[in-house]
Amino acid sequence: KGETNRRHIAVIGDGALTGGMAVEGLNNAGVSNANILVVLNDNGIAIDHNVGVIKGSVLKSRNLFHAINFKYFGPVDGNNVLQVVRALEEIRELKGPKLLHVMTTKGKGFEKAEQQQTLYHAPGRFDRKTGERTDRKKDETVLTYQEVFGKTITELAEKDDKIVAVT
Repeated sequence: KGETNRRHIAVIGDGALTGGMAVEGLNNAGVSNANILVVLNDNGIAIDHNVGVIKGSVLKSRNLFHAINFKYFGPVDGNNVLQVVRALEEIRELKGPKLLHVMTTKGKGFEKAEQQQTLYHAPGRFDRKTGERTDRKKDETVLTYQEVFGKTITELAEKDDKIVAVT
């Protein structure tokens, strides 16, 4: 529309950076010179422990984001609300693509989630006091789709080394 005062904000997790859609979005935003702020929530774990070159030390490199025309800020302690607000206020008026890198602890504030980060990534409903999941039917023999898929693909892959699963 040719509007020059618009601001855009996208919040993505570190796990998204290995996916095509997030990388494509960053690539396009970098050449657009739009007033976009990408808040990168980096808890270092995605759904399970991170693997690959884009995670770890490369993610913390300003050069990666500078190379795609983003001004890089951070990392800041994403579990400290005052630090995050202060960082947002400092970069608010800057023009062009910006990335604010916030480091968080997965499950912060809920002890069970901090201890079992993968299990509590998307646990469904659960009792906050006990951590017990309440979304299961009383019959624990009923498996979820993910459990059926996981068991089936594992059994098939044990018999055929050509089978590969990508999630």
